[in-house]
Amino acid sequence: MIADFPMLLRYNIDLLRPKYRYLRRTMVRPLQDLIEFPRFFSYSLDERIIPRHKVLVENQINFKLRYMLASSDEEFQTLVENAVERWRRFESGVINVALSTSPVADDSSEEKNAFEHGVMVDAQTTPQVNNDPSDEEEISYFSDN
Repeated sequence: MIADFPMLLRYNIDLLRPKYRYLRRTMVRPLQDLIEFPRFFSYSLDERIIPRHKVLVENQINFKLRYMLASSDEEFQTLVENAVERWRRFESGVINVALSTSPVADDSSEEKNAFEHGVMVDAQTTPQVNNDPSDEEEISYFSDN
C-alpha cells in the first residue's frame, strides 16, 4: 500500500480517520479496497467521495474505488450512464448488445477493455433463493461452481 502511494505516510491521521470511517461504515467496503487503491485518502471526502458514492447508491451500481474517484466528472458521469444502461439491458434480457460509446478515453485500451468486460462495475444482482426444502436444486447464479 505504501509502495503504491508513499505520500500516505505524510498524511495527518485526523484527515485519514473520517475517510476510513466513511469507507468502512457508510460505503461498507472491505479493507482490500484500500490496499488496492490507497490514493482513496488523497480525495476530498466532502467534494469527491461522498457525492460520487451517493450517485452510485442512487443508481444501484458499484464501481471499484479507482474508477469511482480517479476519473473526471465527465468520465464518471459517462461510466455511470453506461453502467446503468448495461444493467437495464441485462434486466430486460438483452445482455450482449455493445454500448455505442466508450466510457474511457480511446488512448487507454486497458481500461476500456476492463470496462467492456465488466471489471469496473461489480454485479448488482441478487440470486433468487428457493426456500422450498423439497427442491434441492443448486443455485449457480454468476458463480464458477
